[in-house]
Amino acid sequence: MASYVIVTAAHNEEDNLDRLFGCVLAQTMKPLVWIIVSDGSTDKTDEIARRYAGETPWMRFVRREKPEQERRRVEKVAPGKVAAVEKALASLSGVEYEYFANLDADVTFEPSYYEQVLQRFESDRSLGIAGGMIRSILPDGVQARGGFKNPEAVGGPIQMFRRKCYEDIGGYKPYGHEDGLACADARRKGWTVRSFSDIWANHHVPYKGYASTIASKVPTCFYLGQMNYVLRMPLWFDTLMALRECCHKPFVLAGSSMLAGHLWAMILFKKKMPKEVSSWRDHRAYIGLLLSKARRAFGE
Repeated sequence: MASYVIVTAAHNEEDNLDRLFGCVLAQTMKPLVWIIVSDGSTDKTDEIARRYAGETPWMRFVRREKPEQERRRVEKVAPGKVAAVEKALASLSGVEYEYFANLDADVTFEPSYYEQVLQRFESDRSLGIAGGMIRSILPDGVQARGGFKNPEAVGGPIQMFRRKCYEDIGGYKPYGHEDGLACADARRKGWTVRSFSDIWANHHVPYKGYASTIASKVPTCFYLGQMNYVLRMPLWFDTLMALRECCHKPFVLAGSSMLAGHLWAMILFKKKMPKEVSSWRDHRAYIGLLLSKARRAFGE
């Protein structure tokens, strides 16, 4: 039987943890270990995670303090998440496992989810990263447009790795869009990356990212423009994306804010991802996942 571990990096996830625990506890194939890392949480995340870990032998709770410099980085989430995952995996010395599943706290799926994904791994030894496709679900239960549906990439909320693949790519990179970079690096190392259209998970998202209002969409686009600069996306690429967004609500403002974000990061000489980490020209999966995330952020 295939053996796997799960790591969940959770920052202020008190509203999602009960639902997540229910899904994992119901799995037809349980993990050897599930580690929940509270990444500098200031709500009841620690209390809830400790309680569940105390009740279930194969659950562990770890607390990580978030350094102030992480909060000031353009990437924001990625450095903390990557550090939390590495802290969890480092604590698994002596545990023999074949697969590692990254699982975000705002996800739900069917009881057979991991059993189905593991079956795909076991039937294809070239498969390095796998998972289902992801629907975006709003707080009222309505399915939003967007999500992660690129068959050549696996969305970060549910990425599952063959351990050898994760080690081959050197783990997650703390530069933003770490899930897309992982898919790209795996393909570059000769591994297959696949999302399966007959396996699904739900990503529970707030209304904010899907509202076409000035207050929600303009800041999102400005941030994405900065991120694209940090990830070495060329200015012409962001210009094309900005022109596309100018055709959607709020007209002109969203696209303009994206381009402004790129230029702002350029003017301030924001630290870019190292060239040797990844080249955007080489990675179809990376670009495809980035565009999927952009569509999800824009609610399209």
